[in-house]
Amino acid sequence: MTDITFTKGLVAFFVSLIFYPITLAIYNLYFHPLSSLPGPILWRAFQFPYLSSLLSGRLPYAIQSLHSQYGPVVRVAPNELSFIDPDAWKDIYSRKEFRRPPQWGSRPPGTEVHNLISAPVAEHTRFRRALAPAFSSQAVKAQEPLITSYVDTLIQKLRMKVEGQSNETVVDFVSWINFTTFDIISDLGWGTSFRGLEHQEYHPWITVILQFKAILIGSSIGYYPLLNALVPYVTPKSALAGLNLVFGMARENVQARLKMQTERPDVMSFMEKGDLTEEEIVSNSTVLIVAGSETLTTALVGTMHHLLENSDKLERLVKEVRGVFENEKDIDGQTTTKMTYLTAVLQEGMRLCPPIPDNLHREVPAPGAIIAGIWLPGGTAVGVPCYSMFRSDENFERAGEFIPERWLEGEGFVGDKKDVFHPFGVGPSGCMGQPLAWVEMRMILARLLWNFDFKIPEGRKLGRWTDQDILWAWDKVPLNVGICLAARRKLEMLH
Repeated sequence: MTDITFTKGLVAFFVSLIFYPITLAIYNLYFHPLSSLPGPILWRAFQFPYLSSLLSGRLPYAIQSLHSQYGPVVRVAPNELSFIDPDAWKDIYSRKEFRRPPQWGSRPPGTEVHNLISAPVAEHTRFRRALAPAFSSQAVKAQEPLITSYVDTLIQKLRMKVEGQSNETVVDFVSWINFTTFDIISDLGWGTSFRGLEHQEYHPWITVILQFKAILIGSSIGYYPLLNALVPYVTPKSALAGLNLVFGMARENVQARLKMQTERPDVMSFMEKGDLTEEEIVSNSTVLIVAGSETLTTALVGTMHHLLENSDKLERLVKEVRGVFENEKDIDGQTTTKMTYLTAVLQEGMRLCPPIPDNLHREVPAPGAIIAGIWLPGGTAVGVPCYSMFRSDENFERAGEFIPERWLEGEGFVGDKKDVFHPFGVGPSGCMGQPLAWVEMRMILARLLWNFDFKIPEGRKLGRWTDQDILWAWDKVPLNVGICLAARRKLEMLH
């Protein structure tokens, strides 16, 4: 009798395994509150197609294609919608109660305190209150000498590469910009840099922290509660060792900086005055260092990639940079704000290569809300994918082309919906570091073009930017550029 009961139970178990997906698909397609909204049938029925595309590094490209097919709102998973309707920016990101879904705001294993990404509303507000003054225009102006010192080092190291060379020197633009942005933000955040420019190699901390696919795997597992409960028990020792390196070094640097008796106007000087514990400073400073480096690297590398593809745009920008300044020392955070074409080039670079190309996930709070004219129940995941929004033909004329002139008055493109362009996000969770980012981007690009000529290396082809995977951030391949001293710099060297 026991054997018969066991057999029946086993049969019932396997039958349930067969019919559960079918039942789930029927519910998601016909009875789910989002069932009336458009999207591909498999994506509406199951979470797996979305996650498969995410982990393959092709999700933003796939979602752009879906928007082209289905319109401004697409159901990209059973409980998730993607919007490229301009109203979605305000409807989603202007409200504090719209927080990241649990899968996208979790803390790493073994981490007890929150940070700007994972924090609930009250703690997030407290963190921003403590950190925002560090990125005010006044604070950034005081930080500019430190920024300038690293840009000086970048120029000096590149000069050493090219001086005395009869032909162009080939360098990986990605690495050099990454060394620069990480050195700047780590010094501002921790009072010490990674010394990437000095050693011309990545610090182990950076190598670990840029493993974005591991983060995506963790977020994907978060969609399945039973699997997620097992994460602490199945996380490889190597992954835990990486986390220990990241937070151990962050803690050591924070403690060393807090012990300094200094008046440096860095980010830490504001964090230590805020209402933050030491562990909260460690966690938030780690987030700021990643956000303040990798995103700027994407913006500058993407911009240079498209300048190399469009030599007429590069020539126009070079003429502006070298025409405005007679002396390199005059290139600073203030003077570069007046360079309209430089700003337009960077805007267009971030439009085609947004620093955060993926969906900026948020969850509709209970009892529900209206997004772009559609009422949605609480718990629905929503977001604006910058890559799709900025490349939509509904929002920009000739959307797939690199045309900095669209950002200049009197150059046409009056039909462009420039109010949809928010590469740093908007609202209570928008990037606080925009003033710092703009100073760095303008200074670095202007100084590079004042000193050097850039071109596609002889005998090589430039790959397509969109051949790169997107694993939350762009999984950037090396951008090998030919570089030599600008004509005016060669004359100075002769004299």
